[in-house]
Amino acid sequence: MITILLDVDGVLNASKAGWSRAPTKGWAYANGDSWKMQFEPQVMSKLRALNDLPFVRILWATTWVGDTDQLEHLFRLPALLSAGATSMSIRDKQDAALAVVKSGDELIWIDDEAIPLSGPVYSELMLADALLIRPASSRGLRPEHFDKIDAFVLRSSHEDDTTEAIQL
Repeated sequence: MITILLDVDGVLNASKAGWSRAPTKGWAYANGDSWKMQFEPQVMSKLRALNDLPFVRILWATTWVGDTDQLEHLFRLPALLSAGATSMSIRDKQDAALAVVKSGDELIWIDDEAIPLSGPVYSELMLADALLIRPASSRGLRPEHFDKIDAFVLRSSHEDDTTEAIQL
């Protein structure tokens, strides 16, 4: 199983999120406040395709935990489980990433801030051969990130002797 830990702000919601045009804009609501969201619809399409693979699960790992239904509606994503019970701090996200690799799942972690660049957590994730994607906060996920994700998923599916074609 491949587990994807997915952040929102700086990953899906980014001021320069558009790939070939201006980002799509919308609003999400949390704790009585409205938040402007800017996102690339192609990112959401690729996430839906990943989520449809039987050996991939996507978990929210974000401060939005508790209000992710707002995001799923706006981004047209399916209902996803969360890696935490409440809004997640950087430490909570790192603990969730370590729990994934300790469980034996392969990890793809996508976060613009919480992924360490060195230290014991980073070392443990590297030993587990995790794919760590830390996009620029203003740009969010880009096509080159999905190239890495696709290669990781394809490699993992071959290791598991999965024979079905993967179309991402």
